[in-house]
Amino acid sequence: MHRSELDHPSALARPFDWRGWLVLAWVLWFGLLYGKMVIESRGHRVRELVPHAQVSP
Repeated sequence: MHRSELDHPSALARPFDWRGWLVLAWVLWFGLLYGKMVIESRGHRVRELVPHAQVSP
């Protein structure tokens, strides 16, 4: 980028990309839900692989 392009005010003021943030939030939300489902359904295997993992009440 040339110096004259950086001096122009529109080069620094980019519009807010709300669609990108919305997609990111959606991916993170459903990724966390999927991870929770996997841990709930296969958590016993993880506990078998790690014998010292004790869940305290």
